Amino acid sequence: MVTRRLDIWRRGAFRQNADLFRDKTSDLQNQTLAVVTFEHVPAAYKLRQRHVPGERVPGDVTSGFSGLEVQTYRIDLVRELILDLFSCFLFPVLYTVMLALARAMNFVPRLSEPAGSAREQWGRRRLDGSLSGLLGEVTSGRAELVLGDLHYSPFHLRLMDLSVPYHSECLTFLTPQATTDNSWQTLILPFKY
Repeated sequence: MVTRRLDIWRRGAFRQNADLFRDKTSDLQNQTLAVVTFEHVPAAYKLRQRHVPGERVPGDVTSGFSGLEVQTYRIDLVRELILDLFSCFLFPVLYTVMLALARAMNFVPRLSEPAGSAREQWGRRRLDGSLSGLLGEVTSGRAELVLGDLHYSPFHLRLMDLSVPYHSECLTFLTPQATTDNSWQTLILPFKY
């Protein structure tokens, strides 16, 4: 290992004012980044091509994704851009989470879906210790970004950095009307043996 003096700290300031912590993410110089997602309504759902009579199209072909995280707009306005950016998906163009990020950081997203995503979805730990699904794609380095409605949990935070939450879901418990004055017990009483 070769050591190198970058700067010297003296009297509360650097002497040479070297840029030690250069910002490397504000301009990714139009690099292509792999982005993975899967069908998870309402965050992302698959768009299907319509079969045109007389045209040979195999069954139900996926043409892209839409949803809260990905949203598709009029194809006739953006056909050229979509074909340039995404070889196999018709993907969102205006004011979506991913494309707003792509515009701000100057990168081109390349959308894909992990193998077996219908079964594996977010992913799980396999017997050999590796991960499958979205988590497997990002931890193995096959993807740089994940669109997957991930929850803040210690497990996810050990594997990757998560964005500031931009979407929340409200969960509601339905319980029978309280017949006693102990309304605070209403939530747990239905589970009493």
